[in-house]
Amino acid sequence: MELAAPVLVVVVASASAAAMAWAIRSITFESTGTDGALQVQAAAQAGRWRWPSQMHDYAKEKARMKDMGILLLVIVQRLLRDRETFYPLGVTGAMVHSANAVLVFLVASAYWSTGVGLILFGMYLACLWPYMIVLQGGYQGLSVTCLLVSVGFAQIAESAGTGASIGWYLASGAAFGAMIFSSASSRKLMPLALAARNPSRSPPAKARMTGCSGI
Repeated sequence: MELAAPVLVVVVASASAAAMAWAIRSITFESTGTDGALQVQAAAQAGRWRWPSQMHDYAKEKARMKDMGILLLVIVQRLLRDRETFYPLGVTGAMVHSANAVLVFLVASAYWSTGVGLILFGMYLACLWPYMIVLQGGYQGLSVTCLLVSVGFAQIAESAGTGASIGWYLASGAAFGAMIFSSASSRKLMPLALAARNPSRSPPAKARMTGCSGI
């Protein structure tokens, strides 16, 4: 059961991302000059950037606090060989959403149990709000990704030895920093990140050590 649950979660999440990528294959921008259109144009000009910060020369204020999202979009554009349409932005959102569902399962399983992780995985994957964000080309999902990665690294650090924990805490802090520059809405997630580091809210030692335990 310890292996079956994570495999099931990954398979379902991957199928969800593939299904959404197929469903939005003909998606277009709402209109010219939208946030998504400017961000796509900025990512398409990545070869001309001297520094990553030069994305702001192309997307102007529409790239503010969304640096990580546009950098990820650059990669997806090149993988799909499409630097002009909304589709790579939509695929980026679909992949991020499915990755978040897997991360929700892993973090919840470490805090509580595999059963709770599966329930929260299903609830997150069935929630309509993230799909609306994907269709709008928003990066809020990416900020959630960084939050969950940060929390996950902190969980590992708490169960690691004194020497090893330092590296995991640094990685957790780096993920937190990436969260700040993933979406302008990231500030709303800061209380959750701080709560995850509150010793009174830390998962029991057994849960931290066993991770994805049996139901």
